[in-house]
Amino acid sequence: MADVTKTLKLRMLRPAMIAARAKALCKPVVIEALDFAKKKAELQKTDARYARMLSSFACNQTASSIKAACFRAGVQVMEVNPAYTSVIGAVNHAQTKGISVHQGAAFAIARRGSGGRQAREAEREANPGNSGVDGRSSVPGQ
Repeated sequence: MADVTKTLKLRMLRPAMIAARAKALCKPVVIEALDFAKKKAELQKTDARYARMLSSFACNQTASSIKAACFRAGVQVMEVNPAYTSVIGAVNHAQTKGISVHQGAAFAIARRGSGGRQAREAEREANPGNSGVDGRSSVPGQ
């Protein structure tokens, strides 16, 4: 029983620690906008092991606790599109920085939240008329 209590306390402390760190650095917290509603609706069609894994994943609870801790601390929370963050992290960050794929994905998520090159490229693909001949923005100063 003591281990369960300790685990619950750690789960409550981590979001508060994340919010405190972000506040100290004057930075927003960036998380992926994950939605497993469709996958959970299809659980009856899948393998029992996969269904158990997906059901036990407390993604919404984790995101909610981070958002609540950040709200209490007055820290902005940004949700970004999770598409290809693992691939981008593995290729662009993990290999060049000598870190794990998961840490590389965290770099990719942070860059999307800060409006890094990846965010600008995604915006350029969505609005192809805004870029110049060489692929750079035609807006001065960008």
